[in-house]
Amino acid sequence: MPSLPPTACACGKRLAFGQRCTCTQPSRDPERVRARNAAFDANRPTAAQRGYDAAWKKCRSLFLAQNPTCVHPDCRQPATDVDHIISIRDRPDLRLSWSNLRPFCHSHHSARTARDQGFARPGRNSPPPADAVPKLRYGHFPLSITLVCGPPASGKTSYVKSQARTGDLIIDLDSIAAALCLSQPHLQSIDVLPFAWEARDALYARIAGGSKKPGQRAWIICGGARAEDRRRVVQATGGRPVSTVMLFINASECVLRLSRDHDPRPRSEMVAAIEAWHRNYEPDPLAETINLSQSMP
Repeated sequence: MPSLPPTACACGKRLAFGQRCTCTQPSRDPERVRARNAAFDANRPTAAQRGYDAAWKKCRSLFLAQNPTCVHPDCRQPATDVDHIISIRDRPDLRLSWSNLRPFCHSHHSARTARDQGFARPGRNSPPPADAVPKLRYGHFPLSITLVCGPPASGKTSYVKSQARTGDLIIDLDSIAAALCLSQPHLQSIDVLPFAWEARDALYARIAGGSKKPGQRAWIICGGARAEDRRRVVQATGGRPVSTVMLFINASECVLRLSRDHDPRPRSEMVAAIEAWHRNYEPDPLAETINLSQSMP
């Protein structure tokens, strides 16, 4: 059987049919590799110019101290690297925001970096990676999400009302439960809560899908005493960057507010909830913390 005719490379070499010329393949000569890498590094900004300065190093150390395990599915290795969910290049304002960070072991962080920078992209039919941020389903614009946390009776709802503007979304579990049974907030039956949880989670998923309107904002009200509680909200909203506002107030002053505001909920239950929040509280050094204890009359 006759063989197929040879082909000619652009450099002038004659090649057997199907053979690749060495001029089209990356050089493996050590000297040429070093020269190519040196040329790349000469044009590359320094680590500090790319956002990895002293402030980042401090943030990274604090984050790894509180998040010591890799979050990649099925990996329980110690976390050594900190990954930006949305890159510094795309959102420099979230460079130090813990809601935009996640801990990885070195191998999973290297794989993520290789994929994002284009030299390890999956094939056309490959499933999306487990750590990928979901694509926007309902619009081209991600929502600006603010998580407002604090103990019971700290004034979270009042704070959001004072900051929100027309068209903002406000997600509050107590208000959702009250709307489901047409009652005042905090007076609904406990039987309503499973339905309220599902409605809230559906709203989280919808927020993750984006908006058709640029600049739309969403406010999420929750206790958020523990870092894990706040991290669950970030995961439920599709891993989108979330800004956190922490309304901090002493337990004794929270109890005084209950009496002053005539809160209809059983006092013993509310005092227990306030004490539990302060017992479980884990500060977020990068959250906007508002100390209301100093402004109490």
